[in-house]
Amino acid sequence: ADAGAAAAAAAAAASTDAPPPAALVEQHPMLGEQLDAMSWHRPDLNRRTAESLLCTQPVGTFVVRPSSQPNCLALSHNDQKYGVGHMLLRRWQAAERTGYSKESEQTTYDTMLLLLHSLPLRFEPAVAACERIGGAGAD
Repeated sequence: ADAGAAAAAAAAAASTDAPPPAALVEQHPMLGEQLDAMSWHRPDLNRRTAESLLCTQPVGTFVVRPSSQPNCLALSHNDQKYGVGHMLLRRWQAAERTGYSKESEQTTYDTMLLLLHSLPLRFEPAVAACERIGGAGAD
């Protein structure tokens, strides 16, 4: 019974149109080598590790990390009013809409960088803590 359920789950996963987050990073020029060069891109962090990293950093400090949602990355940021928060960054690839958006907002930005610059974030070089704190997996 377990083998049949596993095969059915694998078939269902294979039939979905949405690539997993790792495939998202590989498929877009801004999310490929250029993104890896950005100090705020942290593909090694999960949600909890990002929270631990950001809670002691200045307001506006952020990281972009994998998301468990298809066609998304996650923006984790330190917010003055709410502390550490998380936002989905959606990637759109359709004739009627291409680019990136915040959560479910209608405004679409041509690049990830334009979307990030629309937010009150700090773009200073990564803090030393970013180099020391690791993480595994996304959630």
